[in-house]
Amino acid sequence: MRIVRTREYTSRPLPGQVWHKWSNTNLLLGKYPGMLGGKTGTTPESGASLVVVDNTRTGHRLTAVLLGDTQARRFRDMAALLNYARTVVQFESGG
Repeated sequence: MRIVRTREYTSRPLPGQVWHKWSNTNLLLGKYPGMLGGKTGTTPESGASLVVVDNTRTGHRLTAVLLGDTQARRFRDMAALLNYARTVVQFESGG
């Protein structure tokens, strides 16, 4: 979870290898309250995709998956999906 909620990550190379630096392209990171992290992706088959883990007001974790979207809309659509889920999803205690 640490890497998917980090803006940038640089790996430590083994001797004789090169440094690698990754930048997180999730535009909701740090801007959507409660979102713990996520992973973006794009393939011809699935289009622009986004998976996020949200910490709800009740302390439950909610995983949301968005497939087949566009690059321009996926972050706006995910925010709308999370807003909707926060209003309709009801968690029950296990037991």
